[in-house]
Amino acid sequence: MTDNIQRDSLDIATELTLLYYKSHSVDSKEDIQDTYFRFYAIAETARRTSQRDFLNYLPENIKTIIS
Repeated sequence: MTDNIQRDSLDIATELTLLYYKSHSVDSKEDIQDTYFRFYAIAETARRTSQRDFLNYLPENIKTIIS
């Protein structure tokens, strides 16, 4: 049985920020805050976007896999 774990925008922003700073240098805590809030805004926008509109942003090869 597969667990269906739902993740919220805060979790997603945290993980994306951590991934980002694995390959980018940290200049200041303000940079980290800015990066985090940008990823949070993206996650929230994606969450609130209708499925039909969201599909427009996917690459064609991903659309093929999920359709």
